[in-house]
Amino acid sequence: MVNKLKETFRDKSRDNLANTLIKLGIKAEMAERGMEQEKIGDEWYTRRQGIINIQDHPIKWINICKKDRSKDSPPSWKYIFIVPDERLVSGKDKIKIKTVRKKSFPVFGKVIDTIWKGNDSGGLTHTLSNDLEIKSLAKIIGDIHIESFSEPSPGWFLRAGHTQTWGDQSDWHNRITMEVWDQLRKLSDYLLSTPRIL
Repeated sequence: MVNKLKETFRDKSRDNLANTLIKLGIKAEMAERGMEQEKIGDEWYTRRQGIINIQDHPIKWINICKKDRSKDSPPSWKYIFIVPDERLVSGKDKIKIKTVRKKSFPVFGKVIDTIWKGNDSGGLTHTLSNDLEIKSLAKIIGDIHIESFSEPSPGWFLRAGHTQTWGDQSDWHNRITMEVWDQLRKLSDYLLSTPRIL
């Protein structure tokens, strides 16, 4: 009875995203807990939900973290797509860029454009800001934060956030279609084709 109750209230964001990917024909599986990739892209105020392993794709892992509901705010999640890149041999010149979504009216308006800003010396922000498919991706999955890293192994992560106003389970997985996944692949390819960072 207790176990059944725990299962009812357990956060299922990782299960739901893994199942969505599998239905799209993507080779995805939930990994054992405790993988070192759970530390990539997380933030001090979030709880790690675990990793999804991806095969045959530049994105090798998806890390999911959650910030629990408080009296002042609803629950929120971070979906972190991890792209290994052996060229990033140090954290010396770390790249950090993010989307800025322009709205027709502040806060509640419709998103009419997306640009990228941040510290980037290789022209990545310019390239992404001028790609219509990538603009569309940010409109669908929300603001995206991209960062290079060198530990525990070098690569990139793409982080999208989601806040659930009603209920305590994320429905963000419903945004992932084959078109969105192809756009994520294209974004990953852009990262892997940037000039080498030493």
